[in-house]
Amino acid sequence: MSKNFLKKDVLYVLSKKTIYIRYIIVFILVIFLSYLYTIYENKSIIDNSKIVHYRNIELNKKITLLEKYLKENESKIIKYKKDNHELNSSFNKYTEAIKFNLATAEEIKYSLFLKDEKILQLEREVNYYKFIASSKNKKDTISIENFKVSLSKKDNSIDYNFLLLSNSNKSNISGTFSFYYDAIMLDSNEKIVRKKLIIKKTKLNFKNYLQLNGKIIIPDNHKINVLYLDVKCNGKIYNHKHEFIKF
Repeated sequence: MSKNFLKKDVLYVLSKKTIYIRYIIVFILVIFLSYLYTIYENKSIIDNSKIVHYRNIELNKKITLLEKYLKENESKIIKYKKDNHELNSSFNKYTEAIKFNLATAEEIKYSLFLKDEKILQLEREVNYYKFIASSKNKKDTISIENFKVSLSKKDNSIDYNFLLLSNSNKSNISGTFSFYYDAIMLDSNEKIVRKKLIIKKTKLNFKNYLQLNGKIIIPDNHKINVLYLDVKCNGKIYNHKHEFIKF
């Protein structure tokens, strides 16, 4: 029995030792693997750090270039603003000068217009006094002068312009005027004799002289040969006849 017991003890000790050795080997392997993993991780961290460092260097270079570009552009912007301010000042000066010239031109134009109106008025007064001086029939109240008409095929109308002169410079002249015409119907060749034309304003009220002008619409398909002007004052009618050569 003692031999068997000894064998068992020896086997037990050997088996326990084997277990310890295995634990030690496993532990050593774990430590070694941990060491290797740590080395690998450190290398990865170092490599990543290098990459980040290089990227930071490149980024800093780009930031430096951008800052330089921005400074250059800022100086250009300042220069452009200065140039723009100078251009605006010059433009404002020229604008003011042009406005002044335009105002002066308009003032001169208006003065010339007033002078032209004054000259025209004086011419009318001269014509009026000439009429008074040369008039043989002092009984006639008025005279029809400077009668002018023009036909327009575009809008089928007549533009008229004439001057009424009074034989009396002490009283107002009042009355009416009318237009009549002789024509031929273009579609039927029918003759129209002394037909009245429609005018909106026909009343007269003036002293010494009166210039009248306006537009008369002609009926469609009418070829006008003669235009008559009748001026009625103080119960008497004064006539003027105008014959058209072509229409």
